[in-house]
Amino acid sequence: MGVDINPGGHPTSHATYSLVILCHGRLVYKNDQATLERVLRLAWDYKPKAIAVDNPLELAENARVLAKIVQMLPEGTELVWVNETDEGILKLKSLSSKEGIRLQGKQSPLKTAYILALLAENGIGTPIVRREEITRVIVRRKRLSRKGGMSANRFKRKTRASLLRVARTIKQALDSNGLDYELIYKNSSGGIEGAVFVVYAPQETVRKIVKPHSYGDVKVVIKTSYRIELSRQPEKEPRPVIVGIDPGLSVGIAVLGLDGTPISIVTRRGADRTEIINYLRGIGKPTIIATDSTPIPEIVKKISAAFKARIFSPGKQVSAEEKKHIASLYANRFNIKVLDSHSRDALAAAYLAFRDLSSKLAELEERLDRMGVSVSVDKVKRLVIEGMSVSDAIEAAIREELSELLKSSQTSTQVRTTAAEVNIEKLHEKIEKLKWENVQLSLKLKEYRERIANLEQRLLEAYKKLESNTEESVRRELATLKDNIRKLELLIREKEEAISKLKEENSALKSLLRNVSVNQIIIVPRVPTLTKSNLNKLAERLKGALVYVDNIDTYQVEAVELLKRENCYGVLYPHAPGNTGAIAVLNESAIPAVSLSEAKIPYRVFEEFIVIDPDIMRVVEERRRRLLRELNLKEKMKLYRLFEEYKMRRKRF
Repeated sequence: MGVDINPGGHPTSHATYSLVILCHGRLVYKNDQATLERVLRLAWDYKPKAIAVDNPLELAENARVLAKIVQMLPEGTELVWVNETDEGILKLKSLSSKEGIRLQGKQSPLKTAYILALLAENGIGTPIVRREEITRVIVRRKRLSRKGGMSANRFKRKTRASLLRVARTIKQALDSNGLDYELIYKNSSGGIEGAVFVVYAPQETVRKIVKPHSYGDVKVVIKTSYRIELSRQPEKEPRPVIVGIDPGLSVGIAVLGLDGTPISIVTRRGADRTEIINYLRGIGKPTIIATDSTPIPEIVKKISAAFKARIFSPGKQVSAEEKKHIASLYANRFNIKVLDSHSRDALAAAYLAFRDLSSKLAELEERLDRMGVSVSVDKVKRLVIEGMSVSDAIEAAIREELSELLKSSQTSTQVRTTAAEVNIEKLHEKIEKLKWENVQLSLKLKEYRERIANLEQRLLEAYKKLESNTEESVRRELATLKDNIRKLELLIREKEEAISKLKEENSALKSLLRNVSVNQIIIVPRVPTLTKSNLNKLAERLKGALVYVDNIDTYQVEAVELLKRENCYGVLYPHAPGNTGAIAVLNESAIPAVSLSEAKIPYRVFEEFIVIDPDIMRVVEERRRRLLRELNLKEKMKLYRLFEEYKMRRKRF
């Protein structure tokens, strides 16, 4: 069967297809207005050996939907990508010419479908998917119409115990025959609620070991399904991610970026190992597979082996309160909803893995920032996570970057950012530096505490030597040790105060970022004095904006003229000016100058800018309107005087 999408169609908008069915080169069926449902129904009617397409994404918008379509096809029917050959992806015209089929002019979809079917019949193309039979052994409660004689709780406990007993028997049988399987079950009081064995073997093999039966209040059902795997891998290198998995009848999956941002948080009911692996491959390359379960579940070990990823386990029981706190953290910060306990547990595991790495990754980012090297941060992080030292990972990334630069002749363009974006970026950098300083101070604090412990040990040893030393020497040594302890305690208090201040500053900067993002404060560039050299550093940030000046008493006329040319909105300064003409010169240029001490508007000064309440705009606007009125009045008075002088001269003559 050859299938080609009709012009204007798209798989997400009820596309129609042209299809042709050949048998030994003879046309047996054609249709130029078939829906996807009809294509699948005709596949079951004719059971073709292959369905040939020139673009798989004409049938589905992504690989996951395409895999579902393949599951709907008859067992012996393959979906074949005709253009995909050992030489790469070829155009249909060149492929047809190579096979001795001449094409002239533009081909209709029906003609294209015919050529696709003909090429597939000759063995051209590559199967898009491969499928492998797997068997599910389901152990569940039998639906009974129970009569009296036993309490509801006793009946539930008896059923759960029976389910556990049958599941153990099946597990022993599969283990003794060496079959690869996964066990998914739900614990309950007195036993289990049910179990599913996902066995990677055909049903005939499984039926020789496990027989379907219904006995008492337990039923064992055996079903066959197919594992679908896309044969083609993505061309670009997948992004490294951290994955948290909560296994069970419903599997929770949480995927985070290496910076801790959520990429995907889902719950999949009855998902087996292969489904989870295929889902993760569509997102990125897991570098860490995390779980909060102890001992580590087998499915987590097998998934990590498939990606050659590290396994992370917190090593202790994580409380439900801590998991809820983590879920609340993500909900507030990223505006997402964690719908159930499975997703929540997976998110908690992924976050704890990220937190375990964060200090090392922060050190890495600090070193890269200090070096100023333009390399992929995620790539270096992945190398460090895989076990490489920070220095070796940076060298490897630089080596790869240099190699790419030698091969590529493309030039990069620099993107200009607005003043607000630049300032926000600087605030982010400041926060990261404060975090790093916080870590360093904590390490020093730990070191000083260890030194105190050593000194105390030495003090104890000194007491033991009292008998062999003179009283005076012991007294001196004790005094020295006590003095050292006192100095170290004082130093610890100073460091603790420094850490406390850094935390407060960190919190304040985070608050500033939030306020900037919702326009609760505005950012104004800062210069020490009104000189042309200082203003030239601000470049385009003067246009229609405010400027903050530390000392308005020192100024240049050229600087004021520059402000006027750039249409500066106003000049802010901290205190009332001294004996200076700057205010008058600014007023003559209709540029309002506002003293913040007189305006009584709260603000905060940073190295290159200040942050201030948006009410300042109202004050500046009022001052600007008043200046314009005064200048307008002066112009009118000037004209009036000229007119009067003119009248006087006329009277004289």
